[in-house]
Amino acid sequence: SSNPTTFEEAMKTIAELPRILKEKGENAVPIKVWLTPLKTLGYGGAELVKDISVDSLRRIEDTLEALKEMKERCNDSLDEVVVKHFPQIKHYLQNFQKLCSDKISDFQRTLKRVLPSIREGRADESSLNNVFDDLDKSPYNLGNLSKCLDYIEREINIITSFLGRMEGIKIVQNKSELDRAVLATGVNHAFCFVFTGLKNADLNLDAMANEDPWYYLDDTLDHMKKVTDFFMDLYRAYKNSTQLCFLVAAIQHQNYKGATIYQYKEGRMITDNFSKPKIRDPRTIKKRSHFLWNTANNYLTLSEDNKKATCGTWQTYPDHPQRFDGHTQVLCKQPLTGRHYWEVEWSAGYMPSDVRIAVAYKEIGRKGRMNDLELGCNKISWYFDMFYKRLVAYHDNKVRMVFSLTRLGRVGVYLDWPAGTLSFYDASSNSDKLVHLYTFETKFSESVYPGFYIYYPSNYVFLSINCKNTWRQDLTAEVYSIMCCTLLYVYYM
Repeated sequence: SSNPTTFEEAMKTIAELPRILKEKGENAVPIKVWLTPLKTLGYGGAELVKDISVDSLRRIEDTLEALKEMKERCNDSLDEVVVKHFPQIKHYLQNFQKLCSDKISDFQRTLKRVLPSIREGRADESSLNNVFDDLDKSPYNLGNLSKCLDYIEREINIITSFLGRMEGIKIVQNKSELDRAVLATGVNHAFCFVFTGLKNADLNLDAMANEDPWYYLDDTLDHMKKVTDFFMDLYRAYKNSTQLCFLVAAIQHQNYKGATIYQYKEGRMITDNFSKPKIRDPRTIKKRSHFLWNTANNYLTLSEDNKKATCGTWQTYPDHPQRFDGHTQVLCKQPLTGRHYWEVEWSAGYMPSDVRIAVAYKEIGRKGRMNDLELGCNKISWYFDMFYKRLVAYHDNKVRMVFSLTRLGRVGVYLDWPAGTLSFYDASSNSDKLVHLYTFETKFSESVYPGFYIYYPSNYVFLSINCKNTWRQDLTAEVYSIMCCTLLYVYYM
């Protein structure tokens, strides 16, 4: 083994000598150990005149240990996955890490200057107290540094928890990367969840002491949960879309506490605070524009080159367990909850005419011609019907409303699933005007599916859009894939 070079190593070696010599006595030789004052060796060591109190030594040790512990905590935080995604946090921690290293070096240099003076008797031990007083008065004292690290660890934990709810969504690290994502070829619409509270990398401990961090404010966290839920509703509805892009970023924004949603169209920001609109009473809606919520998630509409269902001669279709084989009706594939609006054009010039616009639960029967398999003739479906120039609202085999109307070419349908309402409007006007016709009130227990019943040759329905608002037209392909493809499953008479 190597020769001891420190006092501690020398004392340990002396303590081990009896055991070593007993085992190998033939190798024993006389030995002396010299403890030489540092002053004699010329290394600047002080000649001991006055010892330093145990309390002062313990305080020195505690201070160094506290600084080293914070540095280790900082190193651990730098290894967190979330830190690798957000440069603001990474740079902040790196600055904190450097600050801890600098404080340790400064403290050690001060001790190297003060301690020898005390040991030689040239300075009183109170000078050491002055060192601690200066450290305590500094904005970078141990208390503030520990508080700062507590804050950043809390911020990391909060962001990690929210990212856990947004698993699978791409995180962009800066504005340049965000621009590339929203400008990518084929992306017409983009929604970006933005953490707005992340600060820059500067360590301003004075400012930190006088503010309430967003990650400790209950109202801010509650708001962020609502924004996250709304954002994830959008994501789940359109995650398979090639035209919509969903992102997560951290961009400081003083106007919105905690989080907001940026909306982009064709690379251009539409709003920096995209949110769920306040829902109106369906009976008070008078215009199509009342449904324009700047999101396709709340609408089911189609382009004018639509899919059309027409009652006519028998068609040969392959057998399918979901096909209605006794009634001329169809359900769309997409289950709906939440709030949605769509429009339907239907035939109105044949007698007798029977065209129904409906929603139903998935378990409605498909096989046979029993009356309770028709849309509206059971507890699990609701329809709005045109029959012999009369408009009828029907549910559970009961008529809810009947009145005559000369002409109704287009019907607007508004489903407010959470509120338990299904409303119908006269949407025939070429303007934005809507006229409320009827509202079912119920409590939906599961998802509903839009459906249609078309009876008598040449009667038809098709989902349509007649709207000048270009953003709705841009989403035609999305709605087409959701709503229209299942019209091929109509059983024609």
